[in-house]
Amino acid sequence: MQQHLAGRSAWLLTAWILFAPSAPAQQTFQDCPECPRMAKIPAGTFTMGSPASERERRRFEGPRSDVSVASFAISTTEVTRREYAAFVADTNRSSAGGCFTYGFISFSDPTVVDPDASWRAPAFEQTDEHPVVCVSWEDARDYAAWLARKSSRPYRLPSEAEWEYAARARTTSRFFWGEDENRTCKYANGGDPTLLRALPALHEEIAKALREGDAGARFVQCEDGAAFTGPVRRYRPNAFGLYDMIGNAWEYVADCWHAELPASGAAHITNFCQYRRSRGGSWDDFPEELRSARRSRVEPTMRRNDAGFRVARDLAAAAALDAGSRSAH
Repeated sequence: MQQHLAGRSAWLLTAWILFAPSAPAQQTFQDCPECPRMAKIPAGTFTMGSPASERERRRFEGPRSDVSVASFAISTTEVTRREYAAFVADTNRSSAGGCFTYGFISFSDPTVVDPDASWRAPAFEQTDEHPVVCVSWEDARDYAAWLARKSSRPYRLPSEAEWEYAARARTTSRFFWGEDENRTCKYANGGDPTLLRALPALHEEIAKALREGDAGARFVQCEDGAAFTGPVRRYRPNAFGLYDMIGNAWEYVADCWHAELPASGAAHITNFCQYRRSRGGSWDDFPEELRSARRSRVEPTMRRNDAGFRVARDLAAAAALDAGSRSAH
């Protein structure tokens, strides 16, 4: 009997190891009830960009270089509608100006906006647990500044180098889950058959792109279960415990648009900044746009229904604040 129980215990332990959900790899914290949950990311050095051999590599993803990133914190998910609503309620932030609603008002011209669309009405249904979209880079910057005031902690947008370091989570492959794009649906919400059924006009858009020579114009074959945005934490996190670093919504970063890759972990910012960087791809994107190295750009005032953001914050400065507070008492 004891031998039977011992064998059963060993089997249960093995099953638990094999099938138990993996816990986030990083320590998480929350600075205030309205603040996003943050993950501490360790300092490190990584090779930014993509090798010349990477499938569907784009311009401005090289030449590659090793970039060192100091320890920082980044939100475990994209900022949600619930979190953004608290900012709007507290600041009376206006959503006037409309939003480019991909697939509803246009597929290719982001200057055509729906004047009635906003983060509350991005042309498709959302819940409070979906990433906020139809917000601009300036909206995202001001949200981070509001968080900093509210929490007395140095919140900001992540730098582009921090973003890629966090997205890769020590991987070097095309995607943080490997090379196979048809495993995407376990880890990310991108363009897939679910979206094609919701927006059948996309069939012609893909055919047109192929006729014009875009060999990467295809969606993944697997089903991710979301036509448009999905709730955060729906898909598997990366090794840093971060959800939706790839897909769901493009994410604004602090940097100005520059062709060259950053030389350090700091944001690359100049006095005149016509465009800002965005990273990560979204619910409407082909596999090549979901690669960890993919870089895009956006006008700071433009709002899109496939673009949102997550926030970062410094750890060293916050630790100094905490130390000062303790010594004062």
